[in-house]
Amino acid sequence: MRIRTANYKDVNNIAHVHINSWKTTYKGIISDIFLANLSLESRITQWKSILNEPSNKIITLVLVNDEDQVQGFIYGGSPRDREIGFESEIYAFYLLEEVQGQGCGRQLIIEFLKILKENSYNNTMLWVLEKNSAVKFYVKMGGEIINEKVQLIGEESFNEIAIGWKDIRTY
Repeated sequence: MRIRTANYKDVNNIAHVHINSWKTTYKGIISDIFLANLSLESRITQWKSILNEPSNKIITLVLVNDEDQVQGFIYGGSPRDREIGFESEIYAFYLLEEVQGQGCGRQLIIEFLKILKENSYNNTMLWVLEKNSAVKFYVKMGGEIINEKVQLIGEESFNEIAIGWKDIRTY
């Protein structure tokens, strides 16, 4: 496995990882009907827009296997909500289920934090559903729960928590 900057050729593979990760991560949390109706086409459209954005303030890294197939990704940049007090935000971070628990996620976050530091960011945060098993991973990686809110997904409300890394210079 290796990590590299995403490019426009990765659009379909990133969208595939995004959809499949939602279906495995949120099974039993989010309704089966909602998960079954996730659209690969809409994710492809979303990722075309993201990867076509000329801004250098957005970082998208992919984890790829030896055949250069995307197995995971991390995507972020400037915070969407500046009132929380963090300089940057991880917007999305997903791995295919079969590569979870192998240290790949840790490597992906560390590489992402390295690029944030190179771009003069000192801290970062992300939002995650409270019932997502990755919460333990983020805390183990040094993140702290800093806030919470209710998030509507489909017809259901979920508790979402913000996890922050107040000083990424130590990574």
